[in-house]
Amino acid sequence: MTKRHILRYALCVFLTVCVVWSSTAVSFYGYEENLPYGGTLYTDGVGGFYALEHNEKGYTAYRVSHEQFVSLAPPSAPTVTAMLCYSHQVYLIQEFPTAMGIYTPNRSLTEFTDDVHPQPNGIAITPAQTLYVTDKRSPAEIRIYTHFYQLRETVTAPAPVQCLFMMPDTSAVYALTEQGVFLPDSGEMISCSVPAVPFTLNQGIACDVNGRAYRFDAASGFQPLLRTNHTPLCYAEGYFYTYTRNTVLQLDSNGKIIARYIPTGHAITAIAASGQHIAVLCGDRFALCAPDDFEPEPAVSSSAEPISQEPSRQENSSVTSLPVHSQPSVSSIPENHDTPSQTPTMTVTSDIYTITEHIISGIPSGTTLATLRNGLQYADAGLTMHNPHGAVVTNGRVGTGFRLHFDFDAQHTADYDTVVTGDLSGEGNINTLDLRQFAQYLIGTQTLTPCQAAAADLNHDTQPTLSDLYLLQQTYYNG
Repeated sequence: MTKRHILRYALCVFLTVCVVWSSTAVSFYGYEENLPYGGTLYTDGVGGFYALEHNEKGYTAYRVSHEQFVSLAPPSAPTVTAMLCYSHQVYLIQEFPTAMGIYTPNRSLTEFTDDVHPQPNGIAITPAQTLYVTDKRSPAEIRIYTHFYQLRETVTAPAPVQCLFMMPDTSAVYALTEQGVFLPDSGEMISCSVPAVPFTLNQGIACDVNGRAYRFDAASGFQPLLRTNHTPLCYAEGYFYTYTRNTVLQLDSNGKIIARYIPTGHAITAIAASGQHIAVLCGDRFALCAPDDFEPEPAVSSSAEPISQEPSRQENSSVTSLPVHSQPSVSSIPENHDTPSQTPTMTVTSDIYTITEHIISGIPSGTTLATLRNGLQYADAGLTMHNPHGAVVTNGRVGTGFRLHFDFDAQHTADYDTVVTGDLSGEGNINTLDLRQFAQYLIGTQTLTPCQAAAADLNHDTQPTLSDLYLLQQTYYNG
C-alpha cells in the first residue's frame, strides 16, 4: 500500500468517526437508521397507507400521504405492540402489566380493557368500536367488548385462534384457525384452505408468505387461486405485485411477470397495495405507483404452478398469522408438515448463500426473512428465526446475528447464525451506525462478534481492515 493510500484511509477513518459521533439519534428523514420501516407499511384497505416507526425512544405512527409522512400524535407511553388500520381509522395497541390500552390518534385518547394480554394478531375492532380479542392464556377463546371495555360475551372457537381479521367493506370479524375460518358472532365454522402466514387481504384476495393466493368470501372461506415462487406477494385491481431489490414486479393471474417499475432506485423494504395504488418504502423513502406506471416486458416463463397441483388436503399454517393491518409478530408456531419424512435429512443447504459450520453468510443487505427462507433447503425441518435480542421474528429484514433454529425431529436440532454483508448493527441494511461501529473497532474502542467481523470483511481477506471500511463507505454513499 502506498503512502498516498495510507493517508487516504486514515483521513477516511477520521472523517467517519467525526461524522458519526456528531450525529444525533433523532427521527429525521435522510438518517435511514432512525427510520427502520422494513415490514411496517400498512393499508386500511380503502386507499390509506400507514407506517409505524420504532427507535430507542419508542414508537410513532405515521399516515403516508402524497409522498410524505404525516406524524400522528404519539401515545402517552412507548408501549405500542400493534397497529390496526380500518377504513381510514387507526388504532395503536398498548400493553401494560394488568391491562391493554387502545390509543386512537385522531381522538388523542387511550381507553383501557382490564386483565387482557392480547395474543399477537389476535385483535380486531369494528367501525362501531366493538373489540374482539384473543388472550395469550386462552387462545381458543374470543372476548367481545362493546365500547372497547365492556365485556359483552366470550365465545370459544373449535381450535386455537391464529389471528382475527376483517374485510374492509364489512363489520364482520373472522377468526383463522388450523381447521378453517370461525365466525365469532354466529358460531359457524367454515372448513377451507388455510393460508400460510403472514398474509395480506385486499379486495377479497389473500396473499400468504409462501407466495400462494386465495379468494376469500364469507360463504366458502379461503379457496386457492395460484401458487408462485414470488414472495412477498400482494394484490390490487386484478394484478399481483412483488419486488426484487429495487424493482416492483407486476404479475398476471397466472403468476407470470408482465411489467416492472423502479420507484426510487434504492433497495425496497416493504410494499402494500390498496385500491389502484401500490405503496413502496425504500428505507425512509416512500413512493406511490399505479398500474399505468409499469413498463411491459417480453414474455417470460411463468413461475406459477397450476392450481390442479395443489393438494386437496387442508393446508396448515406455519407461523402466527399476520394480517396486513397488524404489527409484525414476535411469536412463531413450528412448521407443520402433514407427511413427515421417516428418515429426515438433517442438513441445511443453499444454492444462493454460503453455509459453513453453523454460519450462513453471503446474505445481501436488505434481504427479507421470507427471501432468506426461500433460499434455503432444509428438508422437512421446522424453522424458527430469532433476532439478536432473542425474540422470535417472522417478517422484515434479516440482520447480522440473527439465529435460525431448525427442528429436524424430536431429537435433532441445529442452529445457524446469519452474516449480512456490511451490516454490523444487525438492522439488515447499511447505515451510519455500521460505519460508526467499524470506525470504533479500528481505533480500539469497540469489539466485534465473529458474525460482525465476518460482515465487515468486505474484501474477504479474513479480517476487517481499513480497506474494508473504505469499501463499506463507498457502498453506503452510493446507496
